[in-house]
Amino acid sequence: MGKLLFDSKKIIDWLPGMDPQPGEIYSRMPIEVYHGEICGAYISHSSLIKVFDDYEDFETAWKSYDDLDRKTKPMEVGFAFHDHMEFLHCGMKPMPIIVSQTDGIPSKKWKAQKVANPGRPVLPKKEIEHVRRMVRTVWKKGARLNTFFNVWPELSLFWKDSETGLLMKARPDITRFDVRLFGEYKTTKERSKDAFSRTIFNRHYDLQIAMQAEGLQQTTGIDFLLESGGALGYALFLTVTNSPPIRARFYPVFRRVIETGARKYRNALELVKAGAPGDQYEYIDLPEWAHRQVDFDESY
Repeated sequence: MGKLLFDSKKIIDWLPGMDPQPGEIYSRMPIEVYHGEICGAYISHSSLIKVFDDYEDFETAWKSYDDLDRKTKPMEVGFAFHDHMEFLHCGMKPMPIIVSQTDGIPSKKWKAQKVANPGRPVLPKKEIEHVRRMVRTVWKKGARLNTFFNVWPELSLFWKDSETGLLMKARPDITRFDVRLFGEYKTTKERSKDAFSRTIFNRHYDLQIAMQAEGLQQTTGIDFLLESGGALGYALFLTVTNSPPIRARFYPVFRRVIETGARKYRNALELVKAGAPGDQYEYIDLPEWAHRQVDFDESY
């Protein structure tokens, strides 16, 4: 085991009634609390990426976590998978997935079951078996690679951005302080590395993991971005296909993935800090090839 680089006594076990402050780290904070009103002053990656599409939606983005009309079957499968993995990392038996009375997600009957079972995934029997196979596949791979040793699951990080003064939050799925490892589980339909790399950019997973790296440094004082052979070997996407055949792949990411995500992250924060452009302004940018040309043309 590597030398521990962070005093875990600084991690706060969440209790109802607590008021998260910048610089604090919480374990066992329920996901509905993290996304709820108590932490609503803090900006998460899922809120921030809305800046790229519709700023006006940003102000209330944290409220959409419980918007059942926006849910899809793949989203509910992903929720159930994450829920099971968190229980296993805590050494606890996962709570059962609620068997849906309908295949329709969302549907009126399904939403009624969700309301009756707050905080629990609701899925048809066939999808529940898929989730169990996904969990078994990932757990076996993680055990074989020794990825899950000494893991802290779902740490909630809170900090104040030094450049903009905005309150930020992040929540890596797994964190290891002994080897400076953090990672995100991703359920996906993609079965190749090339296809998933496009998904990373299109769904702003690069921004998400860059925010997590920043949050870990701000709350622990540790730079997790250790470079080895040009690769950022200790930031991982732990992927699993969400339909048969179930396959798991763990991808360490190159440093430039974090750097690209960090640029997106900082650009979005500056837009938030500046205020909503609304109908008065429409931002414009150069084509991507123009940025690359300037980077490589020394005459500039």
